[in-house]
Amino acid sequence: IAEQIAEALEEAHNRGIVHRDLKPANVKLTSDGRVKVLDFGLAKAWAGDSGERPSSWPMLSESPTVAATGTMGGVILGTAAYMSPEQARGKPVDRRADIWAFGVLLWEMLTGRMLFAGDTVTDIIADVVSREPDLGALPETTPPGVRRLLSRCLRKDPRTRLPDMGAARLELQDAIAGRAADAATPAVALEEAARLERRARQRERWAWAAGSLVTISLAGLLAFVHFRETEPPRPAVRFTVDLPAGWTWLPAFNWPVPSPDGRQLVFPAVREGSGAGGANTTMLWLRSLDSVTPRPIAGTEGAFLPMWSPDGRSVAFFAAKGISRVNLADGTVQRLAPVPADGLSGGDWGLSGTILFAAGGDAGKIYAVPATGGDAKVLTTVDAARGEANHHSPQFLPDGRRFLLFVGGDDRAAGLYWSSLDAPGERQRVAAGPVRRVYADGHLLFAADGRLMAQPFDLRAMALRGDPTAIAPSVGTWQVIPGFAWFAASPGGTLAYLSQGAVATETQLTWRDREGGPLGTIGTPGDYGQIALSPDERNVALEIRDAAGQFDLWVMDVARGVTSRVTSAAGNRRDPVWAPDGRTLVFLARTEKGPELRQKGLRGSDVETVVAASALEDIPESWLASDDRLLVVRRNPQTDDQTVWAMPLGGGAAEPVLTASRLDEAQISPDGRWLAYVSRESGQDDVYIEAFKREGDRVRVSVAGGGQPKWRRDGRELFFVTPQNRLMAVDVRAAGDRLNVSLPSELFEIQGIQGTGFDDYAPSGDGQRFLVKVPVGVDQRPLLHVVTNWPTLLR
Repeated sequence: IAEQIAEALEEAHNRGIVHRDLKPANVKLTSDGRVKVLDFGLAKAWAGDSGERPSSWPMLSESPTVAATGTMGGVILGTAAYMSPEQARGKPVDRRADIWAFGVLLWEMLTGRMLFAGDTVTDIIADVVSREPDLGALPETTPPGVRRLLSRCLRKDPRTRLPDMGAARLELQDAIAGRAADAATPAVALEEAARLERRARQRERWAWAAGSLVTISLAGLLAFVHFRETEPPRPAVRFTVDLPAGWTWLPAFNWPVPSPDGRQLVFPAVREGSGAGGANTTMLWLRSLDSVTPRPIAGTEGAFLPMWSPDGRSVAFFAAKGISRVNLADGTVQRLAPVPADGLSGGDWGLSGTILFAAGGDAGKIYAVPATGGDAKVLTTVDAARGEANHHSPQFLPDGRRFLLFVGGDDRAAGLYWSSLDAPGERQRVAAGPVRRVYADGHLLFAADGRLMAQPFDLRAMALRGDPTAIAPSVGTWQVIPGFAWFAASPGGTLAYLSQGAVATETQLTWRDREGGPLGTIGTPGDYGQIALSPDERNVALEIRDAAGQFDLWVMDVARGVTSRVTSAAGNRRDPVWAPDGRTLVFLARTEKGPELRQKGLRGSDVETVVAASALEDIPESWLASDDRLLVVRRNPQTDDQTVWAMPLGGGAAEPVLTASRLDEAQISPDGRWLAYVSRESGQDDVYIEAFKREGDRVRVSVAGGGQPKWRRDGRELFFVTPQNRLMAVDVRAAGDRLNVSLPSELFEIQGIQGTGFDDYAPSGDGQRFLVKVPVGVDQRPLLHVVTNWPTLLR
């Protein structure tokens, strides 16, 4: 019964619905044993935040306390004995409130009595808020996995509570199938087994004593001969590992990691067709090399970038804007610290009890946090004067004090460096270039020409020696920086890497109709980044990456498919935005001088001119045709804050438009009255619309995450993409300062979405066609390759 309840709640949560009143009266059992979860009345009130309510109603998703009018008293939603502590306190709730109620139901089904009871509602709520659930009252035969599940469901702090009903369903299915830890063995049976074992050992003891005198003499002679011989090295063994049906590999900075002894693998995976983010889509999996199948690690929902403890007993990971660790023996999860910035890119757990990790994305730094928990502290500082842009991918060396890190930036700075916990402000370059190198068994491993190479590395001199040797073919690399390969190696001699099929090399520009049907292609496949369709739809601006991983801007003729170069100077040119006349592009140029907002016409004789230059990045988003201003997202590389500004193109000071800290993709409506943008105020990227520079409504458009908003030419429809790569459409109707927005409707799935802050598609003016990038040359299912005893390949 509990498994079916969990399955029903999982389906509701996947559709963006929170029940908020789960209790025994709302669970019914049919005559054929099927469970029905009923009465989503309160959930409908929550779903009303999508935009169907009158604009005078309060936003019900912001708090479980609602009022029908602005003057009536609040009413707590839910039933006292089953509401979560945050619900009882009138705080904002999400699906974790249902997980709490599910835990209460499961406890009551197992014990046969109510978990929270009292004479009055006030007494019950007081118990919910303050009294810890008694897990000792559970029957002795309750499987350990179910006890652990209840402990996670009934945590009063929602941040430490089980975040996903799918994990609860998996735990229950394991218990039902007998795959979880065995139920408690009766004490009598244990004592009898121990007594029989003691008698058997006593009988054997005399027999062994008689033979031991002869055996010891013979063994001594054999040992003398044996230890003078050299044991031949075990040969390397290669094999591949696949995931269970319905799961696939996570892209970018999420390679599989062997345990320190080389006997196990841990890796993050994502549900197929669900995108690459969110607590209900990703999970860590554990695969023992002597097992044929991997198993999911409960409590790691939403996790990525796993790191082994030096003793191999725990795994640290990132999830829910924090770093946590899971003890593999008993499954307990401990949150160690919040992460200070988005944009995580690698980490490592050292012998000294310190975990290093990189955060901040393009402005990343290395942070240190105790493996027992505490505040994350900045360990390294980016030196912009030396040409550095970011630090990432830290890795401890065998002494546990020194570590390697990758420094991104211009040619003066980019490469692999070493530093130490004792003097983190000092670092020396080991190798130049944008190549990911990993230390293992006296070598640095790296990818070159599609092969994995090993080059000797002197730990005393901290220098490379000799020539590299190829040890594995067809290793997968990151599309953004081809020198970054997806592999890891353990001190135990086990190597794991993803095949090259994990990465798309080219995309084809393709027209789709509103159902996703193909309407034809434009030009030939290429290594395209972001795209932008000109206002007259005659040209499409393209970011095209060169062999060194740098982007330049090109323009493709939509009718003929012919491309023409727009920029060719050193550095990255990205984020193109068209002028209203379709003859000029504004873009962000990352140069040795720093970030600059520039513009250039399409003619060969046109010269790049600087619109604005500062230490802050001004990313162009939308052109205000009415007064020749540009909306930009101003990004602070030091703090990673992003705000929206209006910048005059003819000179003058920019003025702030939106000053919240995490904003992106600001798109002005065709009539200039409404602004669509992406905000992370809800804890995830969501699309909003609000009145531009005047009084008026503000509406959240997306229900469960979204980004890349685009207006139809008449302003009566807005498109966006979900974290699951679905293209959505909403009707927009404005009346004065009021705005009515429909619920999002799905059009079709777009492959290869880079994220909410990119431009991966372009709608036609009438909203009937969409220009998208279709990946070509990608394997259907990339494989994880494992090589044991890889150092023998060097002999």
